[in-house]
Parts: sequence; structure tokens; C-alpha cells
Amino acid sequence: MKRVAYIDDEKDERTASRLVRKLNHPGEFECVAIYPPSEISEFPPGYDAYLLDLDLTAQFEGQHVSYHGSTLAAEIRLRYQTCPLILVTRDTVINRSSWWKQMLQTSIDVDLVLFKEQINDRPDEARAKILSLIDGFQALESIQDAGWGKVLELLGAEEYAADLRVANQPVIGNNWNIPQVARWIREVLLCFPGILYDERYAAARLGIDLSAFQTQPVFDFFAPALYHGPFNENNNYWWCKKLLGLANRLMLSHDLKRTVADHFIDAFRIETGIELSPSVCIWDRTSPADRVCYVLKSPVKLENSIPYYPDNRPAIMDEARVSFTAIRTSPDFDKTLVDENSLELVMEMWD
Repeated sequence: MKRVAYIDDEKDERTASRLVRKLNHPGEFECVAIYPPSEISEFPPGYDAYLLDLDLTAQFEGQHVSYHGSTLAAEIRLRYQTCPLILVTRDTVINRSSWWKQMLQTSIDVDLVLFKEQINDRPDEARAKILSLIDGFQALESIQDAGWGKVLELLGAEEYAADLRVANQPVIGNNWNIPQVARWIREVLLCFPGILYDERYAAARLGIDLSAFQTQPVFDFFAPALYHGPFNENNNYWWCKKLLGLANRLMLSHDLKRTVADHFIDAFRIETGIELSPSVCIWDRTSPADRVCYVLKSPVKLENSIPYYPDNRPAIMDEARVSFTAIRTSPDFDKTLVDENSLELVMEMWD
């Protein structure tokens, strides 16, 4: 059973006590509410993870502390690198300050930000995120005295060492640390498509509908390409090269020699007798569509989209694309995130 401390300056029914009850799961997960220590160095040891309220400055029992949860996180990280640290706050607190948001997103001392609304409304989902962090940190802890080769082995990525080398891997020589590697796995490898694909990108590259990719026969066919490394609580990432390699081999066995998006669907029908639904482009409703619109998360054809630059993903990752549909209709599209060559097209579409 995993034991987690929730450090908050309030224990009344409106706040910490309710969140603790929501998270607790007998026999699997125990969450304990604890007041913040008067001295920052006196935090209670011995937990698998720490949930830290962002604002710890309210008075309790006639006392108050003068530090934030992020400050306590830094102190705990200095002493226990093997323990995940989760900041708990309200989305209104983060979103009202761009500085807070940026600081927490880049802090090496905070592994996850959970909103109190998330825990209240979807406690099972919040608990799963915490457990995934704990399991991932503990998996890395089990090899912390080994070299980088052991990290590749844990990821199942020995054959992708060259790709990872240009994906900003956090290693100097043969030296690495758990918090940095955990963040890199979660926020680079699993975040940006290119070395690994989630099911949405995998389906698009195969030229099939997401619902077709989620069927058991397709899942079973691509099982050898599944990622089994840490922080994969939903078992829904696939190694890109293995995925496309399996599709290509099936196509060649049936003498189909065009692109995977064009002919995997035919090869799978010949092999199994199962007709899969193709991916449909969100712009012109034709098939197949082998890219994903970053804004709308829907399949789109390459020619019906433009490059988009919403992040600093490594160059080896797939280029982000934004569909003409998003440009025309979505308030989430940001014209400042397109290149100069594409901006003219954007302005024409808006005329």
C-alpha cells in the first residue's frame, strides 16, 4: 500500500479533510493530512509521495508559517530525490498569475500540479496520476546507482539509443538523477509524438480511425510495439518505429508497396478479413488523414494543415500541425505560433 502525506494549513471539512477522504482507497492508497511544520526542515519523513498545498500561510492553532508549498517542495527535494512531489491548488490561483504558472511548469522541485477541483470531481483519476508517479520514481530508484544503459533498459529503448540522444536526454556522461529523468520521460518522451505515439497519433499514421485502432484485433497486432516503461499507467503508448515496422511488414507480405497510411487498412483486411474504418480529414472529409491537428486533436491531411510551433519539442519529434479548420473556426488557434511563410495563408483564410 502506498502512503502519501497531504500537507495543508487547513483541516476543516471544506478543504484538506474532504480531499483526503476522496483520495483514500483501503488496502491500496492511504492519504494522511498533516499541518505544515513550523520549521521547514522538520517535515515528516517516510512517505511515498508528498502532496503540498500551494498556500501554507493561513493561521492554525495560533501559529502560521511563512513559506509556500513550492518552498517546502524544494526542501524535500534536496533531501529525498526518490520521492515525487505534487503541488495542490485551485486552477483560479494558477491561471490568474502567468508568473506562477510558468514557474510551476518549469520548477525542478514540482513533479505534478493537481487542482483541488480535479481531486473533488475525479478522485480515481487523481489517485491514478499519483500512483503512476510513485511507481515510476520507485522504478528509477531501483536502478539509481547504475549507468544510463540501465535507464534505456528500463524504458525498453536500447535499440532507440541514437534517437534518445538527440531528444534532450538528461544525462552527462553516464550520470543522471531521478527527478530530471522522470520529468524528461513524462514531459518529452511521452508528451511529444515522434519516438513514441499515443493512440491518437498512432491511428492517424496508420490511416485508420481512432475507434478502429482501439479494437482488440488491432491492439493485439501492435502489442509488440507497446511501451512498457514507467509513467504509462494507461498502457497507451507505442514505439513509433516498431509500430510502423509491423505495418510495413504486413503490407509487404501482401505485395502492397505504397505508404502505411494508404495501404495498411487493405493489408489488415486481407490478413484478417476485418474491415477497418479509415481516418477522415477534418478539413475536406477525405481519407486517409495521417497527421493530427494540434489544436482540435483530429486527423488532418498534410496538405490541409500548416506547421505550428506551440512548444520547444526536440527536432527529432514529429512537427506539430494545425488544420485549416482550426485556423478558420477555433478560438484556441494562435497566429503568433505559425512561421512567416504560413502567416500570409492564415491572413488570406481570415479575409
